[in-house]
Amino acid sequence: MRRFRCAPFALAAFGFTSVASAADLPAKAPVYKASPSFMASTWTGFYVGGNVGGAWSSFDPLYVPDPAFFAFSGASISAASTGAIKSSGVIAGGQFGYNWQFAPYGVFGIEADIGYTGINKSRTVTIGGVFAGLGNFETQTAQSRWLSTIRGRLGYAAGNLLIYGTGGFAVAELNYNDFVQLLPVATNFHSASSTTTRTGWTAGAGVEWKIAPNWSFKAEYLYVGLGDLTYVSPNNAIPAATIQHQHNNFHEDIARLGLNYHFNNTPIVAKY
Repeated sequence: MRRFRCAPFALAAFGFTSVASAADLPAKAPVYKASPSFMASTWTGFYVGGNVGGAWSSFDPLYVPDPAFFAFSGASISAASTGAIKSSGVIAGGQFGYNWQFAPYGVFGIEADIGYTGINKSRTVTIGGVFAGLGNFETQTAQSRWLSTIRGRLGYAAGNLLIYGTGGFAVAELNYNDFVQLLPVATNFHSASSTTTRTGWTAGAGVEWKIAPNWSFKAEYLYVGLGDLTYVSPNNAIPAATIQHQHNNFHEDIARLGLNYHFNNTPIVAKY
């Protein structure tokens, strides 16, 4: 009978001991799973945008008179024509392209653009030498109103930042006008002009920054080489007395800013 009376106390003591032992065991720390964090949007996909900046042009003119008619005065005409003709203007236009992002950091793309270029320069120089003091002069004019390029781009993507080099094909409209007045006779002059679509090459570099998942801002420099152009002007009084007008190494330096909208904003997510 005494054993049964002690049983409740024994069970209570056992329960208390079990609880105390469980309390002594180390508690398992909660596991927190870090939520994915946004790093950048992929550069892969189509984009379209606009740009604005400055353009600086230069070329080297040279007049080469026919020695059969300008045996004594040809050197004076040539000397007056030389010296680089430089101009500057605003460039503004639009661009579109496609990027492929490969591996973690490589980006290859193709971009095409077209824009207005405000290149316009005119220069009048006095012819010296045997013509000194006779009021003879030369007027040289160059214009370029638009420029288009098709370029490849190869860059390194560091998150939202893309650093790239670029190069490819360039085409522009060039307008030249040349006028030479000889001797104080109104009918003794040379006049010639050309309006052509010139092709050439371009190369440069830039940086582009994703300012939002679908938007990027870029700064870019391009060098554009459009080559040489030569034509001949006859004399108004003696057509056979020609002058060859050379326009050598026309090129442009372009610095511009742009804004692009990207149609693919798939995020790159960090893995844990």
